[in-house]
Amino acid sequence: MYNFYLRNSVVMFFVFLFSVKAQATIFDVNEIVITSALNDYLQVAEFTAFSGGFDYASTGNATTTYSSLYSSSYPGSAALDGNLGSFFHSANSSTPDWLSIEFNTVIDIDMMQIAGRSGYDYGRDIYNIELFNAAGSSLALFNGVNAQGEGYVTFYDKITTQNNPIPEPSILVLMGLGLIGLFSVNRRKV
Repeated sequence: MYNFYLRNSVVMFFVFLFSVKAQATIFDVNEIVITSALNDYLQVAEFTAFSGGFDYASTGNATTTYSSLYSSSYPGSAALDGNLGSFFHSANSSTPDWLSIEFNTVIDIDMMQIAGRSGYDYGRDIYNIELFNAAGSSLALFNGVNAQGEGYVTFYDKITTQNNPIPEPSILVLMGLGLIGLFSVNRRKV
């Protein structure tokens, strides 16, 4: 009888151990590149990137570069200034322009938001957003992020995308010790 419980306990422990999924934080992000999903002008009113509840993008911890600029009235830095009334505007409507946001330090992203140009609905507020590490390797790609309308659109949030929490190591150790105890009790009785 004990063998039956022991076997089932061991099987359940390993099923539990290998079925746990990690939280959906995107680790080691150094750069974010935003492009138009429709090969039109690229217009971005605001972009935020949170790590531990702190917005690294719009608090002076990131810089922008871009492929083209419509005019000096619409600089790349306008996408990080915390003001929805100002925005970045690219110069080309037929070539794929990009806006790059590079962080001063590597961060782990918990949530990202983007706001398009409000009151100007020509499909220019649909984006492809790609995240890169310091070596230039792609970490994640979000295609067709639709930010049409007023205000911010949250397109990534680890709280809403995580499947299961990661169990604490102490819980796994206790479960393992319990199984060892069951096994040793069973061996003494045999």
